[in-house]
Amino acid sequence: MNRLPLLVLVVLLAGCTTAPQYRRDGVTPEQHARDLSECDLEVQKSDAGTCDQKEVLTRCMSARGYTAVPGTGSYGAFCP
Repeated sequence: MNRLPLLVLVVLLAGCTTAPQYRRDGVTPEQHARDLSECDLEVQKSDAGTCDQKEVLTRCMSARGYTAVPGTGSYGAFCP
């Protein structure tokens, strides 16, 4: 049995579910990790669907002074 198509599918799907990256000048790596963790918790507590999770995370991180790095992260091929 040829497993190549399955491997390609897994790799493509993994690339579609990465979180966006956020940047804020002057923040320590520990503070960045803490802020991201707290915002991830907000996403988990929300009833947002897959496509809306990125928006919830971005709003939370923006409220903490971060900006999303363009071209990073996606929550699925069918999300805008």
